[in-house]
Order: sequence, then structure tokens, then C-alpha cells
Amino acid sequence: MTRLLPIRAALFDLDGTLVESGPEIADAVNDTLRDFALVPIDNRTIEGWVGHGAVDLLTSVLSHALPCERSAVVQWPAYNEAMAVFRQHYAAQTGTRNRLYDGVTACLDRLRAADIAMAVVTNKDTAFAEKALEANGLSDFFAVRVCGDTLPSRKPDPSGVVRVLSALGVRASDAVFIGDSHVDVETARNAGLPVWAFSGGYNRGVPIREAAPDAVFDHWSEVVPLAGLDR
Repeated sequence: MTRLLPIRAALFDLDGTLVESGPEIADAVNDTLRDFALVPIDNRTIEGWVGHGAVDLLTSVLSHALPCERSAVVQWPAYNEAMAVFRQHYAAQTGTRNRLYDGVTACLDRLRAADIAMAVVTNKDTAFAEKALEANGLSDFFAVRVCGDTLPSRKPDPSGVVRVLSALGVRASDAVFIGDSHVDVETARNAGLPVWAFSGGYNRGVPIREAAPDAVFDHWSEVVPLAGLDR
């Protein structure tokens, strides 16, 4: 692994990085499909669509379920109703079947003890992100959060990262982005940050190494030495 030292701040993706949220997202998706008499989709397929926010996710889901081209999904008469129903189901499901990846809390404790500032930059809408953070005991770790509905644009646009760095008073060269997908790698590159990627998350079924992050880790215990805190 490549060590990229020192860092003053660590910016984290949420779904597939800190939290395994696929099961409850799949529950909300399939509850929605059943409400519209559509055939449920297997969890693995749904997890392959996670990471771009609720609108993109439901577009992929409906394109598969109807079926139709993604560009035609918004023309489905029940599209707006389905989006509202999905949000209701996901609000009810958030925090019910997600879990932290092994070693996350210990890693964040170690980073905080080293006075490394931490923030979340996610494409998940604020209501869902805050509920997921609270359900997993993570709220106190992140003073700054940029969610999918915080700004007009979302990852891989670098605006969220730029906002976080400004709020923390940290330069891009002194921070690292930690995510699990090609979207996170692209976001970091667009913002001028190095990026470390978790291999166990969601990247549409493609090994994250193919996105060429600066480092790949398989377990959260590996982040501590990456950050030079094992000395």
C-alpha cells in the first residue's frame, strides 16, 4: 500500500464505506416495487446501483423492473408517486438492517485521538444520512457533513469536498478522501485529494483497484498504518 502522509483531515463516503447499508436499501426498493405490482429484485443487483443517490437508484430500479430505457423512466405515469413511496419506505427502513464494517469505530477513535478532522461527503440525502449515522453511533465523529441534497451538485462534482475543506480550514494536499467506488475516486481526483478505497463496498461489481485509487484497504485496521498512526 502507498502511504500518503501526513494528513490533517479525512473525508469519508458513507454507504459501502463506513456502513453496509445494502440490505435495508434493498428492502425499501422491493417494498416499493410490490406496492406497484412490480417484481422484486435480488439484493446483489440492487447493491450494484448504490452510490449515486435516491433518484439515480430508483431510475436504475425502474428501468430494470418495468422494463425500459433509463431515459424513459421519468415518462412512466407513476414515476413521481414511486419516488415518494420509495422515500417513505427508505425513511422507515434506515437504521433497521445496516451495520458498520468491522473496525470502523476503532479506526475513527484512533483518527480522532490524533486530532485528524473528519467529515462525511455522501450522495445520500440528509434525512437518510443523519439517521444512518445516528443508528450506528457515528454522529459525534463528523462535525461537517455534505449530503446529496446539501448542494445543487453531488459527487463526483468536487463542490462538496471543497466546502468541507473550507469549513475545516484544511488544504486539499493535507487531506484524504476515503470511499469505496469509482465515484469516490473521481470525486477525490476532481478536488485534488489523494484517495484510499475500501475493497468491501459497492462499486457496481467492479474491483475498486481498477479505478486506480492511491491505496486500497481490505479491513479498517489498515487505515491506521496508512495514516502513519502505528508508529
